[in-house]
Amino acid sequence: MPCGSPGSRNNHWMACICRRRCWVVHGAHAGPVFCLTAAIHGDELNGIEIVRRILHDLNPGQLSGTVIGVPIVNLQGFHRTSRYLIDRRDLNRYFPGNPYGSSAARIAHSFFDEIISRCHFLVDLHTGSAYRTNLPQIRGNLHVPEVAAFAHLFGISVILHSEGAEGMLRHAAVNAGIPSVTLEAGKSQTLQESAIRYGVRSIQTALNKLGMVKNDTDPVELESVFYQSAWVRVDHGGILFSRVQLGEKITKDSVLGIVTDPITNIRSEIVSPHICNARICNRDEALLFLRSD
Repeated sequence: MPCGSPGSRNNHWMACICRRRCWVVHGAHAGPVFCLTAAIHGDELNGIEIVRRILHDLNPGQLSGTVIGVPIVNLQGFHRTSRYLIDRRDLNRYFPGNPYGSSAARIAHSFFDEIISRCHFLVDLHTGSAYRTNLPQIRGNLHVPEVAAFAHLFGISVILHSEGAEGMLRHAAVNAGIPSVTLEAGKSQTLQESAIRYGVRSIQTALNKLGMVKNDTDPVELESVFYQSAWVRVDHGGILFSRVQLGEKITKDSVLGIVTDPITNIRSEIVSPHICNARICNRDEALLFLRSD
């Protein structure tokens, strides 16, 4: 891990196979190591700005512990405005990596070994992919007590149980004994001020609850914890006119949208098939994603 004296702020080049900038704020007081990562998918920009604001707003003299921020993990993808590495591999499917594997596996290994393995908590920042927009939410393996406790520190209204796929950064970190969550907010290829502010506020809330900073204006939101999720897809072509908004609560038979065939003018309603209460947490032009209690 990059070195530095207590009460200091440092900007380092990481000694990884693929060099990248790493910000480290060492608090004047003892405490845990809290890591923020963003842009593992190079076209997801909101997290980059969230990391910048968090790291530059911290006062080392009042901080207990250390906060590490890696604003752009996937520099190859970022330079090309792409989700993927140059070879079209998804870096977030190769952790904890392999020093003798593919380029993606070697990048993942060096990053995990140099930074992640030395942390006590991890927040991996993401947005929706392609043209999808994600409601601000925390994802984590809620079957792991330490992860569940960590997920409840952010004051976010939506927490989703998700073990994560093999090779994902937070999945590998949890396997290594590091409580880790994904914070999703907004969409890719753009900067969204509302999503950025929400992410900054949520991370500041978590730092406060961990005792690393003192914040008297700690926001608290009523949480909804979801253990199931499902995509609602259409079975015919046309143009979707959505009838719901992100975060909207729905019930069985709620009309989610209308698909209109531009040639035949045939219109079909998309109806929620789920019996229990649910919320719209992901949306794009072609589909809706529901999460249910």
